[in-house]
Order: sequence, then structure tokens, then C-alpha cells
Amino acid sequence: MAEIKTFSKTLAALEGYRQFKRISKDTVAKDVTIHWPAGCNALVSVAVFHGPKQFCPRQGALALDGATPTYGNLNEPLFANEELWVEFQNGDSVNEHSITVTVIIEDEGVEN
Repeated sequence: MAEIKTFSKTLAALEGYRQFKRISKDTVAKDVTIHWPAGCNALVSVAVFHGPKQFCPRQGALALDGATPTYGNLNEPLFANEELWVEFQNGDSVNEHSITVTVIIEDEGVEN
């Protein structure tokens, strides 16, 4: 059964923010979708982690403009009681921006 974890934040100019959600049981992150509205001008970066491990992207950060890509078939194992989290960084020194990240997690593929 799929579960959706949504992270959403309006970032002030030059604001960085981390948002956390606890994982209740062993599961798998299948897809990550990130929405950057038009006007972000690749100045707002996003990275997705669980526990200490970054998994989307594997390193660095993603920053786009007017785009909503889905990064699929990740099959990233997540573990009960660890944190799934997103790091947002607004590098725009003038404008605020609202970013949304959706992570689809499923029980499928979990080895017990």
C-alpha cells in the first residue's frame, strides 16, 4: 500500500529550512516529485534524506524553474522510527518561493 509524505515550505529570501517526518515502519521510497514554480530561476535548491543518508539526488542538490519532475524507481529502503527529511535552500536574495516535495513510499519490496 502506498503512502504519501508531503513537505511544503514558503522560504523567505536567503532562508534555509529542514522539514522532518518520522517513518512508522520499514518501507521503500519509490518516487520523489518536486515542484518549483515559475520564477524560482534555479535559485531554490532541494535535497531529500532519510536518517543521515541523502538519496535524491545522491549528492549535491536540485534547483529548477517552473518545473515538476518526478524522480522514480528509487527503491530506497526506509527504516522504522528514522526521519525522512527535506533540506530547502532559497538562494534568491530578493524573493520568497514556495516549494513542495512529495515522496511516495510503499511496503512493496521490503525484506523482513
